[in-house]
Amino acid sequence: MYCDFVINLLNRLETRFYHEDEMIANEMDEASELIFVEQGRYKVGYEINKKRFYKRVFGESTTIGGFEICYKKRYMFVYASTTYM
Repeated sequence: MYCDFVINLLNRLETRFYHEDEMIANEMDEASELIFVEQGRYKVGYEINKKRFYKRVFGESTTIGGFEICYKKRYMFVYASTTYM
């Protein structure tokens, strides 16, 4: 049973690439996936009056959307790549 679960999970994984300064997720977008960051860096911030302010930068071995997926919430922040990832 556990083996079937793991195989099913692995079959659903797909590789994504983001170019430098590409939007990954916008504030209030519906979170429908968990993104595992294997390479590159991305910035996290917020938006006020259509202007974005980025406050933190994260890199490899992090995830995007874990909290939102677990608690069925929309994205609370803006995510954009800072390098090719």
